[in-house]
Amino acid sequence: MSEDFINIIQPEHGRTSCSDDNLSNGFYTRDGVNWHGRCTRCMYLEIARNGDIPREFNWEECEG
Repeated sequence: MSEDFINIIQPEHGRTSCSDDNLSNGFYTRDGVNWHGRCTRCMYLEIARNGDIPREFNWEECEG
């Protein structure tokens, strides 16, 4: 997934505390097992830049 494509499908961040330079609301976990997401754009940018999704991430629990 390219960042150009992300700009089309998810042009805005879902939270005011994140930006393209600060992906603070992408994939996160409190216990190292249950992965969550708060901002869809942050998650997509993390995938584009890092090339992977945490194996235990649950898309159904995504807040973004």
